[in-house]
Amino acid sequence: MVKLYRKAGEYVELNISQARLAGLSAYYTQARYPNTGIERPSIEITREQAEEAVMVVEEVINEVSKAIRDP
Repeated sequence: MVKLYRKAGEYVELNISQARLAGLSAYYTQARYPNTGIERPSIEITREQAEEAVMVVEEVINEVSKAIRDP
């Protein structure tokens, strides 16, 4: 996610902390490859973690959408 953020940052200004994005990579790996975690992703990832991840992704989408509409 951070790599994608950096690439998008070459074209538009994004105001999102890279630290918040870094955590999303772990969720991607865990969801795509369920055997990488100790338990199933649906058990190991808490509701709060999932909600935070969704908020971060929504921020990214909103920032990119805003930049596309108003370059």
